[in-house]
Amino acid sequence: MRLEGKKVIVTGANGGVGQAISRLFEQEGAAVAMIDRVTASCELLAQEMRRKRRKSLVIQADLSRVGGIKELVKKVKENFGGIDILVSNAGVVERHTLEEIRPKDWDCTFNVNLKAAFFAIQAVVQYMRAQKDGRIVCIGSRASKDGGMNVGISYAASKAGLELLVKRLSRDMGSWGIRINLIRPGAIDTPFLDDLSLEQKEDIRKAIPLGRLCSPWEVAQAALFLASDESSFISGAILDIAGGL
Repeated sequence: MRLEGKKVIVTGANGGVGQAISRLFEQEGAAVAMIDRVTASCELLAQEMRRKRRKSLVIQADLSRVGGIKELVKKVKENFGGIDILVSNAGVVERHTLEEIRPKDWDCTFNVNLKAAFFAIQAVVQYMRAQKDGRIVCIGSRASKDGGMNVGISYAASKAGLELLVKRLSRDMGSWGIRINLIRPGAIDTPFLDDLSLEQKEDIRKAIPLGRLCSPWEVAQAALFLASDESSFISGAILDIAGGL
């Protein structure tokens, strides 16, 4: 098992990608703390993990309110005895036009997609630095590359900011034995796309050279690679999973 004995935090763990990552990491031997604003799916998965005698933790939290992030991370550390891996997956999608977007829309998107990611990283680093080892995987978006399709401006901008954050922090944290990388998926087949019309979804599919959407499991497999020893000399990388785009 590639993550045997590792203690993991997954934010945004209730959605399709977060569930896939949490499930795969548990299968690879990790104890998993799942954090999200809504936790129904997390609770069900945690019950499965416990039946297999795997340690798990579910924490309900609104990550747009970043003031409590340090305490959340401290709670995980106290329960698990350490933190080895953070998967910063929590995110919100907005689809407003230039004329429609309001300051509160912009702030909400940046608070979750960028600000919460930074302060979660800041909170885990104190424990990772002490043990001279840590792996951080951020889930970005192909929208940061060219503005994306059917997403709003603040979403694309926040994900672009996340990429720069990863690049900078890879330099800042390398001497502490901490690696940080980012996955840049294209359109993923999750409920995030449920508010699009069938025509819009078909347009997205047609634009992808491989002719289909990305699955949550494919993102999870990439996250596992970046969190495992198999990527031990990779840091500051941006990994595209976009079907050829």
